[in-house]
Amino acid sequence: MSNPRMATLRSWAPTIATLAIVAIVLIALAMLGGRTLPERQGPPIEQLAVERTELTPGFIALTVRNTGPDPVQVAQAFVNDAYVDLTGGEQPIER
Repeated sequence: MSNPRMATLRSWAPTIATLAIVAIVLIALAMLGGRTLPERQGPPIEQLAVERTELTPGFIALTVRNTGPDPVQVAQAFVNDAYVDLTGGEQPIER
């Protein structure tokens, strides 16, 4: 006669083994950190979100936030189909 407790344990054994393997893999990834991921190839991703706009005669002030993964430096501004002078774009905007 078969023991019902052993039958239950045998039915759960594959699930327990799978969870143990997943746990081991997650622990290994946590210990290795970002070294397992390759470096991103290609051009930088430049994404700026305009948070605030202030309009005064002859002057436009923008507050921007970098929403991309890479630092962004604002070098030019394009308003009404023309490049305009800008100030405040000397330092890169970090993420």
